[in-house]
Amino acid sequence: MRRLLFLFISVTAAGCGPVLTPGGTEASRAPIVGGSPSLDDPQVFALGKSGQGMSCTATLIGERTLLTAAHCLEGGTTMSASNQGDVRGWPANAIAITEVRVHPKWATGNSDYDVGLVLLASAPAVTPKAWNRVPLTLETLPQVRAVGYGETHADGNGVRMQVMLDVTSMSATTLMLGSSSGASTCFGDSGGPSLHRGPDSIERVVGVHSFATSAACNGGGDIRVDLVADFIDQWTRDKAPTCAVDGACATGCSEPDLDCNCLTDGMCSATCPLPDTDRDCPKGCLADGVCAIGSCGVPDPDCRRDGDACGTSEICPGRQCLTDASHPNGYCSRTCKDHDVCEGQMRCTFGVCRYPVNGVASLGEACTIGQTFCTDGVCGGPAEDLTTCRPACSALRSCPAGEVCIGGVRGIRYCQGEVTLQSPRVELPAAPGGCSVVAGGELMLLAVLVLVRSLRRER
Repeated sequence: MRRLLFLFISVTAAGCGPVLTPGGTEASRAPIVGGSPSLDDPQVFALGKSGQGMSCTATLIGERTLLTAAHCLEGGTTMSASNQGDVRGWPANAIAITEVRVHPKWATGNSDYDVGLVLLASAPAVTPKAWNRVPLTLETLPQVRAVGYGETHADGNGVRMQVMLDVTSMSATTLMLGSSSGASTCFGDSGGPSLHRGPDSIERVVGVHSFATSAACNGGGDIRVDLVADFIDQWTRDKAPTCAVDGACATGCSEPDLDCNCLTDGMCSATCPLPDTDRDCPKGCLADGVCAIGSCGVPDPDCRRDGDACGTSEICPGRQCLTDASHPNGYCSRTCKDHDVCEGQMRCTFGVCRYPVNGVASLGEACTIGQTFCTDGVCGGPAEDLTTCRPACSALRSCPAGEVCIGGVRGIRYCQGEVTLQSPRVELPAAPGGCSVVAGGELMLLAVLVLVRSLRRER
C-alpha cells in the first residue's frame, strides 16, 4: 500500500503559510501518508487555483457550504473547488467560490480555532456530509478515517486519499492523530475531514485537519468540529439556509422547512429536529453523555429515570446517583421535601429519594438509621441499638401537645411524650417478724435520717 500523508501544502507549492502546533512549534502543512485512493468520498473537495493547482482540502457540509481550515482561506474568493478524485491538472470545471469566513478566534491568532467556511457559487450534485455536534471522548473515538488530497511521499499531491488513524490524545479543542505503521496526514490535507461512524451507523465529520507535528509528517492534529458548532450554525443561518435539516429556516420550500420550528418563540418544541439549534431549548439535549438540565423538546437520550442504574450523577435528571448495600452500583435519584416527588418505592429520607434497604417500618417499630424507611416519622433514638420509628420534629416542625422534641443519636430529632419523674412506692411482701420492706426512694430517705440523728448524738 502506498504511503500517504494528509495535511498542508508548503508555502511555495500551495501559497499557504506554516501552521503552529498546539505547543507552538512551526510545522508545514501536510498530506496523507500510508493510505489508499478514496473513491467513494464525493463530499471531499480540493481547493486551488487554475495554473497553480490544489492547495488544501475541504468537505461539503451544506448544499453550497464547504468546511475547511482557516489557514487555507488566505486566497479568499480567488480560489475554486473540485471534487474530482485526481486534480493534479486543475479541473476547468472547478466551482467558483463567492465568499469565505474564518472563525473569529482564529482571526485573533488562536490556533485552536483553525476552521473556516466556503460558499460555492453553485450547488454540486452531491449529498452533503453530516458533521458531529456531540462532545467526544477517547473511549467513543478510538480511530478516525482521514481523507485528503495532500502529499503522499510517493506520488506527490493532488489525488484524494484515505487512511485509518488512531486518536492518540484529545484536548478540549484538538484531536491528535497517528499510527504505529507511520500513516499520517501531511501537506495539502489541511482542511480535510476526519470521519467517524457512530452508533447510528451515520459517518460524520469529527475533525478538520489543521497541522503536522513535524516536516516528516509522522503525526498531526485536527480541530474538533463539535467545538465550532455555533460558528457553523451561524454561517448556515446567515449565508446558506436550505430546505434540508441544517439549523436554518428557509422559505419557498416545496414542503415546510422543519428548521423553522426551531426559531425563538419561547417554547422548546419537539418538532425541532435539531434541539441544540433551538434557542429556547437547554444546552445538551443531544447525545453528549450529560442529561440536560431543563425540558428538551425531544427526550434527551442521555437521561435516565429515577431508580435506573447510574455510574455518574450527570446522567440523572435529579443529579443524584446513590449507592447502598442493595444498590452497590448506584441508582438515579433527586432531592426532595416529601414522598410525592419520589419514584416508585423510593421515599424521601434525609432530603433525598432513597430505596429502603431493610424494608419498611411503622411508628414504634424497630429500625436502622439510613436503611429502614419509616412510613411515618423518622428512625431515631437515644442509641444506635435503641432506634425505632418515632414522630419527627425540627425548628420548623413542632411536636404534638404533651410531647417534647429530643435530639438523639446522630443528631436525629424526634418527639417523645413528657415524663413526670417520681419515686414510685413499691409494696413488697412483709418480712418475717411483722417488719415491712421499704423500697426505692423511701429506703434512701430512711438511711439519711438515721445518719443525721447519729451525727447529732456524737456532738
